[in-house]
Amino acid sequence: MSAATRRLNGPERIVASPGRLDIRPQNLAEPVLFSFESYGDLNILCLTAIHTGEFNFEDGQIIVQKGDEGKLRDQLRIDERCLRMGPFAVVMRAAEFVYRAKTVIEALGYTYNSTLVDYFVPRTFHGRFALSDMPFRKRSKFSYQSEYRICVDTRTKGDDPVEIDIGGIGDLVAKMPAAAVNAAFRVDLERLDESCITRPNHRILDRN
Repeated sequence: MSAATRRLNGPERIVASPGRLDIRPQNLAEPVLFSFESYGDLNILCLTAIHTGEFNFEDGQIIVQKGDEGKLRDQLRIDERCLRMGPFAVVMRAAEFVYRAKTVIEALGYTYNSTLVDYFVPRTFHGRFALSDMPFRKRSKFSYQSEYRICVDTRTKGDDPVEIDIGGIGDLVAKMPAAAVNAAFRVDLERLDESCITRPNHRILDRN
């Protein structure tokens, strides 16, 4: 998994690996990305996430300040570039899916972590990431993907995929044409003083 970036060094730093490499500041035209080969042995499930971002979510409601309604609608839309990755999309109830997956992963004795991916700007970021955070950091040019990742370490080497059977998920998902996903979600706003309360519409997953 080569996307696991460990560190970015800017031109003001000397990057050195004892006995192998000596790069001086004048040799660096821009920040340099470093990653560990061992992270190529991880198995990662990448999902596109619809989430509230900076908006507060409490008791099933999203609190929106007056004038920010459009920003919320944009936040809850999936980028068209993601929808062009395939003709169909599977929309799922994320919390329950992740819970079932983690339960099986733990039973198999694998280690794992899962969270939203955090995106950074390479030209302005200087520093390093914690080892546990590396699979969840990507360059800002990929931010449109709005990724959620489940990262599994089976403690084996190689590029082979791992199959994890979490049972039937027909009660959690709905399949639809990818081009129809954004239209299937509706944001209903209820005015309350200077704020709005919205209850996200999840009826595309209802079976009743």
